[in-house]
Amino acid sequence: MKINEIICENDDMDQDATLADTLMFIKNNGMTEIETLALISMVQRNGLDGFSYQALLDANENDPMIKSMLKSIDPRKIKLAADTNQVVNNPGGDEGGEDQRAAGENVVGNMAKRGSSL
Repeated sequence: MKINEIICENDDMDQDATLADTLMFIKNNGMTEIETLALISMVQRNGLDGFSYQALLDANENDPMIKSMLKSIDPRKIKLAADTNQVVNNPGGDEGGEDQRAAGENVVGNMAKRGSSL
């Protein structure tokens, strides 16, 4: 494996982690959908200047965590999956049950793995 391949892999992980953090921020603020250009702009302001609609589609296709956070994507609007938001806002409550809490812990665990692999 060449060094530039390693750097590209890390860039993809950083991009997906930044996108995931941005999506969690949006969900934690009670939003269920956002304009596509607004999301791209937010991700770009978080340090990914080259982030694009195609990068969003690629992340959704290749990263199971991102895919689980998004309900639908089109050039004008992105709809967020509702179940992850419930886990974040109600980690110990009665709503959602064990399966939802486990899914939320899995999302957080994946984010932690990405952070520790840098």
